[in-house]
Amino acid sequence: MLQFKQGLGTLDPAGVPIFTETLKGNEADDGRYVPAWRRIADTLKRRDFLLVGDSKGAALESRARIAQSGGYYLFPVAMKGKIPEMLAEWVRQPPVEPRVLILEEVEEGEKRQPIGKGLEIDKTMAVEWGKKK
Repeated sequence: MLQFKQGLGTLDPAGVPIFTETLKGNEADDGRYVPAWRRIADTLKRRDFLLVGDSKGAALESRARIAQSGGYYLFPVAMKGKIPEMLAEWVRQPPVEPRVLILEEVEEGEKRQPIGKGLEIDKTMAVEWGKKK
């Protein structure tokens, strides 16, 4: 059975397609995130947009290239290595004070209700370009 992977970039909230890419199903797509981000940036003529993808896009080099170019990303981090223990420790003993999260989009006259608590942690990481990890 033949398989394929489809990449799609859209403008929110309308969902207008601005990028599409079809790949063979038996090929790795790990290296496609940065080129896709660049094509979208060229189309939009700006770099300050959010690229959302799966955990394969969370490779350190991909995240570094997007951030270094002025972009933003949202990828789930693969739960391997020391990541699970680090996240569990941050939940037990947050390194910064958690903030109340409030949904900004409310109807006129409605009171904005808290939807939870969260924290943001800045972490500087070094990347050696072109080297395998």
